[in-house]
Amino acid sequence: MLAEIWRKACMMCCMGPICALCRVDIYTLLHQPGPRSLMEKASKEVAELSRKIPGAYVGDECVAETLTYLERIKVGPTPSTLRDIACGRPSEIRELTGALCKLGKEFGVEMPTHEFIASALEAQEALARGEIAYHLEGVPGGKPFFS
Repeated sequence: MLAEIWRKACMMCCMGPICALCRVDIYTLLHQPGPRSLMEKASKEVAELSRKIPGAYVGDECVAETLTYLERIKVGPTPSTLRDIACGRPSEIRELTGALCKLGKEFGVEMPTHEFIASALEAQEALARGEIAYHLEGVPGGKPFFS
């Protein structure tokens, strides 16, 4: 059961945050070299972390199976994390990526891809949660327009 939860994490805790970071749908994530590379690296980090947690190991094939599964998705579908970030709403970045970074430290597993994602989206998340204010000189109203 725990391994199945980590299999899901291998997909969802990587796909959503990377789609949000790159502002792309799932199809584009898998069919553009840069985003796909981030997805592979992030999934490998989750798989490696699962190896350290008793009962959670997803197996060596998890990353390939995750990518194969996602490759069947057609153009257009987007994860909720992307929709939240694109619309300026609070997202699950802290709960997904942030939690993986914390667990990585706890279990001695380096998580450079997830740490990059968390760092790159940190300010956007703080803005969306109202923790800091927008100051965008040259943008009408000083902040993005979200409908």
